[in-house]
Amino acid sequence: MSSLVVNGRFLSQGVTGVQRYATELVSALSRRNGADSFHVLTPANAHPLVPSLETRQVGILNGHLWEQLELPRFSRKELLLSLCNTGPLYHSNQVPAVHDAAVFAAAAGFSGPFLAWYRYLLPRLCRRARLVLTVSEFSKGELVRYCGADPRKIEVVPNGTDHIDRIVSDPGALEKFRLCGRPFVLGVGSLHPNKNFKIFMEVAEAFAGKGVAFVVAGGGNSQVFAQSGHASDHVRFLGYVTDSELKALYSAATCFLFPSLYEGFGIPPLEAMRCGCPVLASSAASLPEVCGDAALYASPHSAAEFTRQMSRVLESEALREEMTLKGKEKADHFRWDESAARLASSVARLS
Repeated sequence: MSSLVVNGRFLSQGVTGVQRYATELVSALSRRNGADSFHVLTPANAHPLVPSLETRQVGILNGHLWEQLELPRFSRKELLLSLCNTGPLYHSNQVPAVHDAAVFAAAAGFSGPFLAWYRYLLPRLCRRARLVLTVSEFSKGELVRYCGADPRKIEVVPNGTDHIDRIVSDPGALEKFRLCGRPFVLGVGSLHPNKNFKIFMEVAEAFAGKGVAFVVAGGGNSQVFAQSGHASDHVRFLGYVTDSELKALYSAATCFLFPSLYEGFGIPPLEAMRCGCPVLASSAASLPEVCGDAALYASPHSAAEFTRQMSRVLESEALREEMTLKGKEKADHFRWDESAARLASSVARLS
């Protein structure tokens, strides 16, 4: 892997799921193959990743312009690894990671310019790449369907979950959020329509007055949700939470509710499982593949179905204990070092 260079644009971005994928995989590759086995090229506004990792700032641009115009010039003789759904179109020796085909299959909530760019970029990137990485068999099928990708050139390299083991749970989080000593259902909130927050609201309303709190971490405060038509008297909005607070919430929640309409992978349910929290998830997209028999499922279009399944979880301690054990076992199958080994093997075959 001595000729491998990593597209370090992700080091100039905030951390969402795809940036975590890049950060954890690059760190795991460094541990596995040594920090001198590849290097990372970054724009000028990047921030450090791993002290021992070789990063080099190149060019004077940032964002898409840097990636499309300057990165190809500085990496033209090397195999380029781009891990965050984008990559330079005119780099012929490239391995991009495309996490899903949401811009085609679940376009609601994306801006017009965003849709136009990614609908143009992704099919061309998939067809021109030497190898395409994605995170699930579901996403592999989506890239074949929507982007015309050759299935023989797609390698599934899933997300890991063991990054959460490094996070120290905040012992004061439950007191801060007034959740000590009471059952609560946790959601990770987002205003994006694909997250299907309306279902979470309807399930919460069905359990109003029954002694169970429904809380949402992240996704803005209650005013933000109200302005978006997602207000509810039965859901508490915690606003931004730290990683340490989120781990404490995962570990103490009675159930994690994830009614998403479309996911290429779905990290939060597996993070919850790793922390011992039973998961009730949508039966759509990649979630049954990723969560397997460790979760309960309901149609993302049926609040009544979610409510019935939630009743099962809340009423049966034995079921919760079974789900906790299965969830921990399932989450342990997804480790960053194993994904890095799969990636390294795939890249080595291109040499």
